[in-house]
Amino acid sequence: MFTLVVPFLFLCLQAYVVLFTEMGGLWVERNVRLILTHILELLSSSKATQTHVDAVYSRRCVSFVLRALLGKLLDESAQIEAAKELCNIITKQMNLVNDAIHANAESNGSGGLPSMDVISTQHVLVCALQELGSLVKGLSTSSISLVSENILDHVFSVLLHPAPAAQLAATWCLRCVTAALPSQMSPMIDRCADKIKLLHASAEAVGGYAHAFAALVGGVHQCPLGIPNWKGKVSTIH
Repeated sequence: MFTLVVPFLFLCLQAYVVLFTEMGGLWVERNVRLILTHILELLSSSKATQTHVDAVYSRRCVSFVLRALLGKLLDESAQIEAAKELCNIITKQMNLVNDAIHANAESNGSGGLPSMDVISTQHVLVCALQELGSLVKGLSTSSISLVSENILDHVFSVLLHPAPAAQLAATWCLRCVTAALPSQMSPMIDRCADKIKLLHASAEAVGGYAHAFAALVGGVHQCPLGIPNWKGKVSTIH
């Protein structure tokens, strides 16, 4: 059973949707940074993620609001700007994770288990990555400008997160990118294979990039031209 916090959160977020809809898409566009930061920060509260069930329902509530706002109220150019803001939020969360991991390693010597602060960042990352993937998929080839601005670096960085949920959200986002931009499929597969060989000493890195590799290969059927035949004949991962 989930606590009363989640239903209350859902009612509050529904009120947000009504408010932002009444204010209009132009107002949302002008305040998109503040809106995204505020809504995603709700997932940083331990009260909204006390149990696994609470966390799942809280993430669904936040994802519902993000889809209702970014997917329906914004035009194409505004969605691109919103995607950039999501990337900034993803990078800030990963910086917090990296700082916490380094601090934990220095205090414990050998690293040890990730702290609860590190694990809790997965909820913000999951929602941000899901919405980013949905935006890119909806923008289709118009999202090429995001790729040219290194959006993939933000997403790939989450593959090193210690929480599997964050890694899987990143792989889904990468798959959305290849569905929108099939030309990115082959380079991204090569990147995953190279990273697995380069970072084979890190369990998080191997797990994250292996998930991404599997997701990309599984999504080849969505790309009209597929991938070069020789890629299936050459063993890139040892």
